Amino acid sequence: MAGNQNSGHRLDKERMLVASLAREHTEKAIKKLAQILETGQSETAQIQAATALLDRGWGKPVQATENKHEGEMTINWPVPKGPLDE
Repeated sequence: MAGNQNSGHRLDKERMLVASLAREHTEKAIKKLAQILETGQSETAQIQAATALLDRGWGKPVQATENKHEGEMTINWPVPKGPLDE
């Protein structure tokens, strides 16, 4: 089991590194999306850029779900450990 824990920890560190490297391009990416929104050659590109900007600025819209069963519903959602949990 220790091998599995170590590989999971390594993957977490790699994901954090990739996220950190990607975040270095945030300002350029937002500016590019805004440019496409304003001057994109297709309406599809402009809509995709607008959606991306809105999602990042305001969050994605909440998607409602319907419980068709009587009573309570329990959802178990695994939460991965973060760097502060160690």
